[in-house]
Amino acid sequence: MKFIFSIVLVLFLAIAGLGIYKFNLLEDDIYMSADAVRHEDMIGGWVRPIESMPGEVEGFELRPNGVAVSINMATLPYTSWQLLTGKLILKGRSVGNGTSSVITETYTINSVGKANMSVIDEQGRDIVFDHQPLKEPNNQ
Repeated sequence: MKFIFSIVLVLFLAIAGLGIYKFNLLEDDIYMSADAVRHEDMIGGWVRPIESMPGEVEGFELRPNGVAVSINMATLPYTSWQLLTGKLILKGRSVGNGTSSVITETYTINSVGKANMSVIDEQGRDIVFDHQPLKEPNNQ
């Protein structure tokens, strides 16, 4: 009996040690680590509060066909997105003062769940985006 218990304990610790899934029982959500995130897990809107505008949010919408659309960011229109080995890559333009330049933003994914996503931006800042379903579910 001790032998079976030991085997079960070792298996449990091995699975937990892989860190593929993290459970958040308070929010009834399962978080996936970066290496377990799939393309379909990223679909939808991802927003965060605008610090200077209480009650307003900004972010991006990721569509199944690789199209990305900015949410409340007129000077930063996104055009496309990719998921590559634990990184979210957004491409678009930066528009302002009569000029426009092509941009690529890379976020390192910490975890993704039904309710939110935790990433690190290129400046090393931790950012949490809240998830919103697609506004146009038939838009592929």
